[in-house]
Amino acid sequence: MTGLEVGAERVVTSGDAVVRALGADDVPAFVVGESGLRLTLEEAGITLTDAPEHARSVVVGLDRAFDYGRLAAASRAVFGGARLVATNGDTTFPGASGREPGAGALVAAIVAVTAVAPTVAGKPNEPMREAVASVLGPGPTVVVGDRIDTDIAFGATAGWPTILVLTGVTDESTIVAASPIPDLVLASLADLPTALGAPP
Repeated sequence: MTGLEVGAERVVTSGDAVVRALGADDVPAFVVGESGLRLTLEEAGITLTDAPEHARSVVVGLDRAFDYGRLAAASRAVFGGARLVATNGDTTFPGASGREPGAGALVAAIVAVTAVAPTVAGKPNEPMREAVASVLGPGPTVVVGDRIDTDIAFGATAGWPTILVLTGVTDESTIVAASPIPDLVLASLADLPTALGAPP
């Protein structure tokens, strides 16, 4: 869409941020999430468990197979003292048919049961900033995203210029009252190269 090429080794996920948020006292981890999250944690050397009574942390990401049994198991782990860690707090994300429930919605369900506040590893929080900073090269850094509360707040917190694209969950009507205010607003991600001064 943008014509900008990015290698896989330069991609940072909220799972990478979770790796930075977890400590030695947080393993083994009980995961509410899909195969990509589990693989990210395992490749980082984090031991996983499917037994709530053995979990020292509960890591929650997007899980399209989430059901009552998984909610009950995750809640038992938290009641047992496991630390609750969210990959991100996004309650929705743009899907093919409109907004769909995000990882934050699943976290909210566990919070509703346990009354335990989660540690959120993803934007705009420090574990994600550290993960992103670890792959940055020389030169300026600009944060581009479609959410004020995570993407734009992430850039503002880190002191990086921000660009909001209106292709996700934020529309023009919400920008006026938003905080923080993005430095630039684009109608589409396809407009990014021009905004950054790249040749057409």
